Amino acid sequence: MSEPTAFATPADLEARWHPLTQDETAKARQLLEDASDQLESLGVKTDQIHASTLKRIVCAMVRRAMTADSEGVPDGVSQSQMTA
Repeated sequence: MSEPTAFATPADLEARWHPLTQDETAKARQLLEDASDQLESLGVKTDQIHASTLKRIVCAMVRRAMTADSEGVPDGVSQSQMTA
């Protein structure tokens, strides 16, 4: 099995979001690989999609995941409620 290849780098994510801390960079690197792998696992014909489009998509996926992790709610959600 080959080594996973990400369609974007942490620097690509920084350019679209904000400067990353050292911890964020490490997490972003793994999530970028995961997002890229997910696209391929879903059967997306990545070889037929422009590289800049793949980069934009995985960066958006990772930004959303990292925002949800840091704030506890998904990006774009202004209110949430939890009931126990």
